[in-house]
Amino acid sequence: NKTIDFILFKAADAFQVTVEEIKQSKKRGAVTESRKMCFVLFQKHVEISQNEISRYFDRHPTLIGITLKNFKTLNTAVKVDKQFLEKFEMIEKDIIDFKEKLMIKYADQKTSIA
Repeated sequence: NKTIDFILFKAADAFQVTVEEIKQSKKRGAVTESRKMCFVLFQKHVEISQNEISRYFDRHPTLIGITLKNFKTLNTAVKVDKQFLEKFEMIEKDIIDFKEKLMIKYADQKTSIA
């Protein structure tokens, strides 16, 4: 899925980690934060279930649920929350642009076939 790959790439870039670290690592810190970002963005932009996200990252479904719940309560008055939300907004804007370009490309392909 191109959107999944794009989200992984953007999250890795934002947190200065690798996509491989996000997918497989048991490390803490930036890797964990980038993975949490992916959980939120996958659910919002790929529209997959918490169970599917947990299988993709080999994490317990409860962890996914807690992360998604905690995301809703982030507070911009808290420095780390604010930084996470700023990265979220930046990545989300890029995802929206990416998905729009994909839809235009798909529409153009359908038009050229007809």
